[in-house]
Amino acid sequence: MRVPTDDADVIVVGAGPAGASTAYHCAAAGLDVLLLEKATFPRDKICGDGLTPRAVSELVRMGVPIREEDGWIRNRGLRVIGGGHRLELPWPELSSYPSYGLARARTSFDQTLAEHARAAGAKLLEATSVTSP
Repeated sequence: MRVPTDDADVIVVGAGPAGASTAYHCAAAGLDVLLLEKATFPRDKICGDGLTPRAVSELVRMGVPIREEDGWIRNRGLRVIGGGHRLELPWPELSSYPSYGLARARTSFDQTLAEHARAAGAKLLEATSVTSP
């Protein structure tokens, strides 16, 4: 097992959407950031493929490319099907958020955010388990 000996202003454990976004913002603010991920990319997760307009707004603020050719799929709302019923809910029209949500497989979404954090200056270490503070 490899034991990193790096020093950093901020150590972020987990390079999922929350961790990678945190690492990005800290690195963009000029902090020395170490982003640790126990898996290696690409890796799959069974949830979280859909993003609301509020989440899309954050990606835009972060400068994450959200082009269709990068695998992003735009949607106009939510569709729920179950128990013999079908319900379609459009996203609300709010001036502070885009009028669409996005979907993308977690295998590439998480890696995209982690690489975006790295491009901002964070050091990404994959296959790294954290066992104590």
